[in-house]
Amino acid sequence: MYSQIKTYIPQGFEAIPALVEASILPGLPSFALSGLSSGKSREVESRLRAALLAAGLLWPKGRIICGISPAWLPKTGSLYDLGLALALIEASGQVGAFQLSCPYCVMGELGLDGTIRPVPSIFPNLEAAVKAQELVFLPKENLVEAEAVDGLTYLPLNQLVEVLDYLRGGRSLQAHKSTCKALGPPPIREADLVAFTAYQGQAHARRGLMLALAGLHPLILLGAPGCGKTMLLSLSASLLPGLEQEELQVLRKIYSVAQIEDPEVLDLGKRPFVAPHFSVSPTGLSGGGQNLKPGLFSLAHSGILFLDELGEYSAAKLERLREPMSSHHIYLVRANHSLKLPANFLLLAAANPCRCGYALEGEGQCHCSDQAIANYLKSISGALWNRFHLMVLMRRQAVKLGEKKVDQADRTAFVQAQEKIKKAWDLAKSRMEDSSKIGGYSYQNGVNPHFKANGHFGFQPSILNYANQLANQAKLSMRSYQQVIRTARTIADLDQREEIQTADIDEALFYRPDPQKIM
Repeated sequence: MYSQIKTYIPQGFEAIPALVEASILPGLPSFALSGLSSGKSREVESRLRAALLAAGLLWPKGRIICGISPAWLPKTGSLYDLGLALALIEASGQVGAFQLSCPYCVMGELGLDGTIRPVPSIFPNLEAAVKAQELVFLPKENLVEAEAVDGLTYLPLNQLVEVLDYLRGGRSLQAHKSTCKALGPPPIREADLVAFTAYQGQAHARRGLMLALAGLHPLILLGAPGCGKTMLLSLSASLLPGLEQEELQVLRKIYSVAQIEDPEVLDLGKRPFVAPHFSVSPTGLSGGGQNLKPGLFSLAHSGILFLDELGEYSAAKLERLREPMSSHHIYLVRANHSLKLPANFLLLAAANPCRCGYALEGEGQCHCSDQAIANYLKSISGALWNRFHLMVLMRRQAVKLGEKKVDQADRTAFVQAQEKIKKAWDLAKSRMEDSSKIGGYSYQNGVNPHFKANGHFGFQPSILNYANQLANQAKLSMRSYQQVIRTARTIADLDQREEIQTADIDEALFYRPDPQKIM
């Protein structure tokens, strides 16, 4: 007596087809389970035995052998409970052969009373089931993930007896097919409006942020404590266009594997804004662990990674930024498994220029020696400095305290800032040859792999000659020179101009990162 049930094994960002098998042989009563991590066999047997008895069935007599193949793949968790129970029930002949003609797969944990309970990190499994055109049996509490996978045919379940009735030809349950709704623009939060209205001064820093958001140029703000660095960069996510449907699907998979819920991102389509504390572990940033979970770099995919107090991060943590900032992916490799995760984010950073923070405030205010100032940002290597396209030095400004209510003019200014960035994105996208197949963080000037300073990117020979002369005078590296050219293109995009001007080159050079400026 033998039975097999189809399921999937989640392997990081992918799902591997698998079979849950059960065979009942003559012999002394026993239970053996292969293919699951060691030490879990007795736990699974206890859950299965209690669930079958609660459903009015008998525990099979004889030698029971169950397996989850391929056995060599590492597997953990209770995802396979429902499949094991169904295979065991069919193999024992208590309900006869299952009569479902269409291909199907199952996933779910079993409670001791026969309840089918939710399981985490199944988004990759559901995507694989859609490709295989299978009906998915899954817990009702996993409906949010099921509805997020376009074209999925699924059967939401509460109890083991419901599954048995359906597989024996009963139709008391109704299969559903998910259809993803089109995303609209994210709503404007009142808190963002209040912060946008309250922010005063620092025009060059606000301009630098607009350039960073319009072209996805990594930006670092350096200035004294309380000068507005954190407050300004915290507004960044609210100014960006909303997520596109393909971006949202990738983020749903990332957040599912990481077992994290973020309604603003997953339900409203707002771009992620990830702001870790500098005490975060290196693994927390890049991902990893025993089961290779995504880290904050991947959770910030298609959004913003904001590193406040950058000078307090250790060099070991900051060096992990170099891979995603260059390739926009993270590779996690362990002894028996490897994983490639997307990590295409805009890096925004803020830092004090020295330990006391007042190195840029004029003579007499900073109490740090020249050597102490040089050592404070030493954890930021030259290679990492070179990956910032923009740097803004900020000083404290006189402000007038007082309560200001948000009025219609403030709302208009906020919306205009959003629209200006959106138009710059659209202009950058229009320069691509087949813009209909390009989406998300792939075509903006700061990350576009096909960017060239010629042809339809708007650089005339005279402008390039001017830029070449300035770059040679400043002894820029090829990477820094490319960043200046890309920033100049974004400056023109913000003004909705096709042609680059010499003033654009000058402004781009003004924002070029140079650690020597703070010495």
